Amino acid sequence: MIQDIISFLICTSLLNSLSLLIGQLLGIDATTVHFKIVGFLDKCVAKKPKANPKILNARNFPFFDDLQCKCIAIHILTPFKLYETAQSLAEGVAVYFPDDAKGISLFEYLRKLYHLCNSSSAVFDLMVKSYSNLKMIDAALNMINLAKSHGFMPSVLSYNSVIDAIIRVAVNEYVELAQKLCHDMINYGVSPNVFTYNILTRGFCGNKKLSKGLEFFKEMERKGCVPNVVTYNTLISTYCKLGNIDETFKLMKFMWEKNLELNVIKYNLIINGLCRDGRMKEKVEVLEEMKRKGLLPGEITYNTLVNGFCKEGNFHRALVVRDEMVRNGCLPML
Repeated sequence: MIQDIISFLICTSLLNSLSLLIGQLLGIDATTVHFKIVGFLDKCVAKKPKANPKILNARNFPFFDDLQCKCIAIHILTPFKLYETAQSLAEGVAVYFPDDAKGISLFEYLRKLYHLCNSSSAVFDLMVKSYSNLKMIDAALNMINLAKSHGFMPSVLSYNSVIDAIIRVAVNEYVELAQKLCHDMINYGVSPNVFTYNILTRGFCGNKKLSKGLEFFKEMERKGCVPNVVTYNTLISTYCKLGNIDETFKLMKFMWEKNLELNVIKYNLIINGLCRDGRMKEKVEVLEEMKRKGLLPGEITYNTLVNGFCKEGNFHRALVVRDEMVRNGCLPML
């Protein structure tokens, strides 16, 4: 209750300060501005950004119509933790001002208004993430560099956003840039987290650089960063694609021991790999474990099993699996 009262007083104070600031900037009465901001926040809270695109650009609020005022809006939304709406607005700004391709003008407005709005560096993280979502990698990198050069410390969120955007471009030289950015981040004093390592592992493994992907996997363990289910799923997918079913099977058993959940798609990949190698005993073990986890095999899994048993001449077991798949509403392949 006390915390709620404190939060209310802080928000009220912030609103009053912002109303006065915007009123001074635009020559509008502070009380009028106050009610307009409250209306803006009410709409943002009541409706998701995707449900009401008009809110995204704040076009129904005349004083949010130029770059400076849009920056004020971003500063308003961030301390209220309306990150989704703030990010949507930020992405709209990036698209709406194409002449500011590297985000220099936008950064300057955000910087100048930073202390006046009693803001936080989360604003710059938000802009980096917005540029990254739009695949505007140069602008995202520039925003990080500008923030650093002016004494702001970009968080791991900024670096993860850009690294992920770089990886998704899926060009070899860009993948190397992602690795360099990770090293720059560490040198700057920002520690990578499990999401950083997952992005890099996925990126290098996806570009058929398994050894490099495994290096990041080993590095995260050395630094005490605990791999999660996404990490292991990435490695399992890679090993399956390379036909290294032994390593796949080891990882899967390790995940069972750690109570990390595999999804149906990964089970399908493993079963298909075991069938390809004629390892039917292990395949049955995987199927039974899958059922114990409450995951029902789909048509792909069942048909893979039927084909595998047929190839080894075990037609009885193939028919048993076929009957089971029909009972579970799956259609056998002709």
